[in-house]
Amino acid sequence: MSTVFFCADDYALNTPISQAILHLLKSGRIQATSCMTQAPDWAIHGAQLREVKNARPQTQVGLHFNITHHFSDEKLFMPLGNLMLNAWFRRLSEAKIQQTLSYQWQRFIDVMGRAPDFIDGHQHIHQFPVIRDVLLTFLTNKGYSGWIRNLSQTIVTPHFFIKSKSLALLGAHRLAESCNELHFRQNARFAGVYDFSYARPYSKLMHHWLDSVSNDKPTTPEDVQHSLLIMCHPGIDTSDKTDTIAQARVREYNYFQSDQFGQDCADRYIAFTHFAAKRPGEL
Repeated sequence: MSTVFFCADDYALNTPISQAILHLLKSGRIQATSCMTQAPDWAIHGAQLREVKNARPQTQVGLHFNITHHFSDEKLFMPLGNLMLNAWFRRLSEAKIQQTLSYQWQRFIDVMGRAPDFIDGHQHIHQFPVIRDVLLTFLTNKGYSGWIRNLSQTIVTPHFFIKSKSLALLGAHRLAESCNELHFRQNARFAGVYDFSYARPYSKLMHHWLDSVSNDKPTTPEDVQHSLLIMCHPGIDTSDKTDTIAQARVREYNYFQSDQFGQDCADRYIAFTHFAAKRPGEL
């Protein structure tokens, strides 16, 4: 039996997203969420999430480190294209990155009452040059015992080959190497990459991701525990007109709460369990 771990990104970005994620966590359809603590209503949504975490301690709640989504808190913001260019030419200010990371980290702790179970990045910026160095130094200084999202073994999604491969190449391997050197735990394989369009039904994409692990023959219990992490972006409605992928979020939410989702997992002998990140040095 294979294990798949589902993580919903962007918690607290808006109310429809938070409501969808809370419902899926409570119903056991997903096991984790990653939070945007700069959001204006983070304190409200975070308090609701804290209740879920207290009731279901196995739920994983992480920090979705952000630089590329603009909030009105006057912290570091840079559009993705500009950020990538400046990161690769090492023109980013380590001090400013550290300042906004500290701010988002502390807002997480202030509401959740604990450090994040894991760290990832909005639009995967946590693996970019300079940013990853600041992040790892910050976590080392904190004595952090959680895990870090790894994209170095991203499952290629049909029709989205370039996007799947590019995400894995944008610093993922270097981040994975550094995490191993510093003894930070990571997920193993990763999936969930597509363009949020109607091009292919979400259920068909999920079939491909689930099929990639359902035929595995793990050799140790640990291999089963960290088989595959699938990111998702559910939302309960499209009322937030500023959310450019709101319709895709609703499609994802409808699938996750459907009988089809449960059947798709059962047909592939997919187990729902708590997350166990791979240890440094494991493949």
